[in-house]
Amino acid sequence: MIILFALLGYLALGGVTWFFYHRLTKAKEALFAARRQAVRDKAHKEAARKAVQVAEARCIQALRDVELSLTQAGQAMAVAGHIEVVSQQLHALTEYIAGPLEAGPGTGRHALPDAASHPAITGPHGASYIHDKQEEYIP
Repeated sequence: MIILFALLGYLALGGVTWFFYHRLTKAKEALFAARRQAVRDKAHKEAARKAVQVAEARCIQALRDVELSLTQAGQAMAVAGHIEVVSQQLHALTEYIAGPLEAGPGTGRHALPDAASHPAITGPHGASYIHDKQEEYIP
């Protein structure tokens, strides 16, 4: 009978040992899986941080490009304004020059019937008409 009790004690001790061994190996597997997942999460976090830095750099560059484009657009608008002024001046000058030609004879001192008898209006000899000159417009 003692052998039977000893055998039952060994079986109970073996069962408890097997149970604890099984629980220990499962816990060890779970620990290794958690460590593996932590390493992966750390790598993903680092990659996301780098992606954020790249996106921020691209955003800053895009803002610089927009600022440069706005500056250039402002300069282009200023040049367009000057071109418009020059265009108006040129149009007025063309009208002034071409107006008498399109009107035909009958305008000016030379269109009078006895034009040779009328003196030309030139002013005194040596007169300076610099104050009558139109200054050139330079933007």
